[in-house]
Amino acid sequence: MDQLNLESLILPLITIPTVLITKSIDFEQGDRKFYLLAFWGAFQVLNLVLCLLIRRKILQANEQRTVSVPVFNLFSNPNQKKEKQFLSIKEYDLKEWQKSLLEVLTIFFVNLFVFVKFGGVSYLVLGAALTPYRIFKSKLFRIHFLNQTADDLVRPFKTQPNQLMKMFKGMKQELGMSSTEPKRGKKKPKKPSETQRAALRIVQETNSSPKQPKIKTPKTKKK
Repeated sequence: MDQLNLESLILPLITIPTVLITKSIDFEQGDRKFYLLAFWGAFQVLNLVLCLLIRRKILQANEQRTVSVPVFNLFSNPNQKKEKQFLSIKEYDLKEWQKSLLEVLTIFFVNLFVFVKFGGVSYLVLGAALTPYRIFKSKLFRIHFLNQTADDLVRPFKTQPNQLMKMFKGMKQELGMSSTEPKRGKKKPKKPSETQRAALRIVQETNSSPKQPKIKTPKTKKK
């Protein structure tokens, strides 16, 4: 089964029961909120341990083969040839590990903020359940723990297009900041077709024909 289809099946199996269970429980009674926070804290420790284990595996592998990685530049011209830098696989994996760690910490603070500010229990439980799942299906975990060698695990990893970057590039083109769009000259007016010319002649003839004077009919007086 394709990985995308498998993910589309697993995510509803995690999210839907979790939301239904948390909605049916009143966490204000007794020590339920305390146990909820303890459950959430245990999963955060698990996430941190998994991240540290991945980093340890990267350092132990110590692969020195080099890969060509395009240099990211927010204001670069998409039509120009992108600059590239050569990194060892160890350096590249450590950079990818930093991105995944930042993602885990972002989810941690967002879930904590939503719970403290709005009391969102479902977000707290979902964050605790989905973050380990995201780590388990990450490419670094699959390489260094599962020893997989799929096509999508070839470095540098293929990244999905960023929607924010697409929107930013569209704004640059609208504001005239990008020189990639070719200059377009003024379009020449199209010549009218034969049918359009005939219709135009008929309209002109009707408008230019002299108007016939209106004949006034004498009004008959009623007896």
